[in-house]
Amino acid sequence: LLKQQGEVVAVTGDGTNDAPALKESDVGLAMGIAGTEVAKEAADIIILDDNFSSIVKSVLWGRAVFTNIRKFLMFQLTVNFVALVISFFGAVIGGQEPLNVLQLLWVNLIMDTMGALALATEDPTPDLLLMKPYGRNENLITVTMWKHILVQGCYQLFILFFILYAIPNIIPRYNLTDKPTYYLDNCYDVSVNTVGYSASNSTYVCGIINYCGFPYGDRFSQSSSSCPLYNGSFINPNEFYAICGANATGNDCDFYAMVREVIKKLKSAYTDNRSDEYVRPLSLLFNAFIWCQIINEINARRIADEYTVYENMHRNHIFIGVILVTVALQAVIINVPGLNSKIFKVQKLDYKEWLASIALGMGSAPLSFLTRYLSRNLGGVVCLRGTRVQVHSNRTVSGRTMSGRSLSGRSLSGRSAASSEKLPGKNVSPSGSINRQISGGGGVAVAPGYPGMSVSNAVLGPANLNSISNAPLLGGKGGGKGSS
Repeated sequence: LLKQQGEVVAVTGDGTNDAPALKESDVGLAMGIAGTEVAKEAADIIILDDNFSSIVKSVLWGRAVFTNIRKFLMFQLTVNFVALVISFFGAVIGGQEPLNVLQLLWVNLIMDTMGALALATEDPTPDLLLMKPYGRNENLITVTMWKHILVQGCYQLFILFFILYAIPNIIPRYNLTDKPTYYLDNCYDVSVNTVGYSASNSTYVCGIINYCGFPYGDRFSQSSSSCPLYNGSFINPNEFYAICGANATGNDCDFYAMVREVIKKLKSAYTDNRSDEYVRPLSLLFNAFIWCQIINEINARRIADEYTVYENMHRNHIFIGVILVTVALQAVIINVPGLNSKIFKVQKLDYKEWLASIALGMGSAPLSFLTRYLSRNLGGVVCLRGTRVQVHSNRTVSGRTMSGRSLSGRSLSGRSAASSEKLPGKNVSPSGSINRQISGGGGVAVAPGYPGMSVSNAVLGPANLNSISNAPLLGGKGGGKGSS
């Protein structure tokens, strides 16, 4: 009946007559010591020590694994989202690669190896048993997780786009030379030293390039005396005929060919110069991006709008070690000569730029807390799977009272499980159904024969153990009937 209603059913048993129920349930748990071979054969899980609390431990570890996977995914998807968007738009708008190949390799190392070590090694805590159970069709990525991914991703993108496009135009030390200025300052040098033209020819060619409007200067102005083509009258707007004369052909005008050759070399030199000038702002962008990931890795320790992001972080030595190693390697990449300029294509940053990078990264922390606060206090209360619920004696679990009526509003095996109601062959006392509540929501598992122990719906994650999550547990002992 419970399976028909979409519940995930777990059954405990040890006798031969428990075998059909063990086999029919989503998860069958047989006793390893007292259980018969038939029961063990039909079960999915064998409790080796015949201790019912072992089921609770399996639920705890299952939830820990499932939650850690979600933490890692939330962190990884944020990094992927930001890296993809900034790389695409940086290459399309402006022609600059915000993150080069080796920098992306380092980001990938942080995202995969470091992130997995830090977030997937969190030990289980008793708080996991206070979370609502996950359903049979629970999504791996929840709405709450998507919210944090998008908020943190948009914050990081704002920072990176600001550094990429705004800072070079605002802060003098990051200013970029525009093309007309570069052509004016470097045309003569390129013509003489790169192309090899004479000084007189270079002066004439650079005058055409910078003052006659081919491509810079105002060819329509009658006061363009700096243009060597100006003869007191209107300059022909056609570059070829303006340089070579109205009767010239394509084969008898050396100066036109010289102008085109110098422009070609100037374009190449300007591209290289712009890339060199962009190294410093891109170094700041790279450093700020890494610091955003370091702080967001800490934010990812809680995925359900909890405020306890930093709780017990000092006890996770692997997590602390990963953060310290990441910071140390980032400092080496930015500051070590040769490694920074020749391999990672970055410049050494001064202390002001380091403080700015760290401050921008630290902004992820208050933003995360603000997101959690708004989610919890505005727009009503949204109950999501994986959030905590409060469980007390004679209080509600999943909104239903525990005393004076059936558990979770349903009868077990056709009988009410309240107070001293008797089940077949067993007597369930109030203490047996109330004293120890693990998790909340849905039905409550009752284990007759195990006084003082009651286990409600629990979650193990997307594996076979997940089946223990959403169902009442009811088992016999010593050959009694196991039913659900």
